Amino acid sequence: MANPLQTALPGSMTTSAVNPQTARAEVQAWAAAVTPENLPVTSSTSNGEQSARLHEALRALWEAMLGIYGNTWASQYGLSPMREGELSQAGKAWAEAISGLTPRHVIAGITAAQRSGHEFPPNAARFRILALGLPSLAQVEAELGPGQDRSPFSVLVWSKLDLHRYRTGDGRDQHRLVQNAYEQALRLVQAGEPLPSAAKAIAHEPMRAPLVSDRAKARAAMERAAAELSAAFDGGSDGE
Repeated sequence: MANPLQTALPGSMTTSAVNPQTARAEVQAWAAAVTPENLPVTSSTSNGEQSARLHEALRALWEAMLGIYGNTWASQYGLSPMREGELSQAGKAWAEAISGLTPRHVIAGITAAQRSGHEFPPNAARFRILALGLPSLAQVEAELGPGQDRSPFSVLVWSKLDLHRYRTGDGRDQHRLVQNAYEQALRLVQAGEPLPSAAKAIAHEPMRAPLVSDRAKARAAMERAAAELSAAFDGGSDGE
């Protein structure tokens, strides 16, 4: 039986790269043909049916990415995820990348990759982040800086940080701590953990002079202080 995902892909997607407008239209056409039964929700090969669905999904993914990136994709990952009836090394890496993803996630990943305008395709790990609609590690690090709005995912990452070590550490330590918290948050999202609400940046409040409630008393206090300072300096000069 023909794979409905593959037959839905225009033939031009299997040959060479296309312009962005055509690629977007072709990805959308592919997306319209996708149903939950056409893509796996797990990369487990313990079930023959799941394995077959996984292989079909990978072939369809390859077709779409070849259409967007052409020879650039082929030189990195090959023309097919299969080799002699088995998954190639690249195929295994991408099988792990789409493990647990829904068809909507995979479509989102392909669309995001195409819209990025990058000459080179994302690797498998990066594709999974794109598919889940999550910011990159670099974006999260930027959002965690002072005066920045934080996306829901960055708020989750912040909640997993050792804040004392983060605030007292140097740049290298901070990067390592954020990376660990990022990976922990990513696992939680993949497991179905709901994201918290986004957080707006805390507005910077410039320092202001304190309000004086009694100007007469304030003036008298300043005059006393001036007199005491003058006496202290005068006394010091006399003793020399």
